[in-house]
Amino acid sequence: MGNDFAFLQDYQPEKVADNFAPFKGNYDCIVNYARIEEYSGDKEDFKGHKFFRYELAVGEGQPNAGRRLWKSVDLQDEKGDKSGKTKAMKLADMFFTLGFDITNDADIEKFANSAVKVNCYYFKGDNDEQIQMHQIKAIAQGEVEAAKSDVPF
Repeated sequence: MGNDFAFLQDYQPEKVADNFAPFKGNYDCIVNYARIEEYSGDKEDFKGHKFFRYELAVGEGQPNAGRRLWKSVDLQDEKGDKSGKTKAMKLADMFFTLGFDITNDADIEKFANSAVKVNCYYFKGDNDEQIQMHQIKAIAQGEVEAAKSDVPF
């Protein structure tokens, strides 16, 4: 272990300035990944269920650059909202809005290699806990660069 961190000998650590507080606004984000996975956790209710998961990162040159947003949608959840739409139906609507078909593997791959316009917001949950939310609105116009990291490893 002793020399594992030798590359940090001249690095002066700094406190992280971003306290990961929820944020609001419209951002151009890069899709880091998008995939369908079978649940592999310990909750019996989800065993055998497939989830659509994705991660976004706010692009370079914007406030909150590098911040990440995630979504995981249980494709077999049949509970609808007030309108009767399930989360999977809302995901299909979002894909359709972007010009993709959620049932097409090639379109999932295209989404995974795209940049999108995202509206970020948050609300207060139980015990005044703030919950970060987002909604993908469109394909981003122009080039969106990944945010640069100052982390030395």
